[in-house]
Amino acid sequence: MKSKKIIIPLVALLGLSLALAYTKMNPLFSASKSTTAQTTNLNQEILGTWHLEGSPADTYEYLNNGVKNTYSNGTLVSSSFYEICTTCSGTPSDDPTDRFLKEMDADGFEKCYFINGINVDNSAIMSLMDDRGTIIRLER
Repeated sequence: MKSKKIIIPLVALLGLSLALAYTKMNPLFSASKSTTAQTTNLNQEILGTWHLEGSPADTYEYLNNGVKNTYSNGTLVSSSFYEICTTCSGTPSDDPTDRFLKEMDADGFEKCYFINGINVDNSAIMSLMDDRGTIIRLER
């Protein structure tokens, strides 16, 4: 069990490094914007119900009190807390415009996702990247 506690943070740090490297290589994600306005906008855009692409039974509801409810076929499966922030696992990005979606479960376990975009140009799409570099696409 102790080896899991060591391996999980190492994998998360590796994934974060890959995510940060990816953003440096793609100027679309590194466009300069007001960081306060960007975070405020993302906090508003994330609110509501999102469905995992290709799996409409898996639904995520983001509430304005920082709670995320996860549903499967309309049944509440879990609740956690979320926040949009500039650091992941305490490590800030080199790019001050980068934002992360940090989720915390009841046991205090944190999972971070790099935010590619949330409802950009009213697209009704949220694009996140996990610590392994996998793109997660959600739709309204």
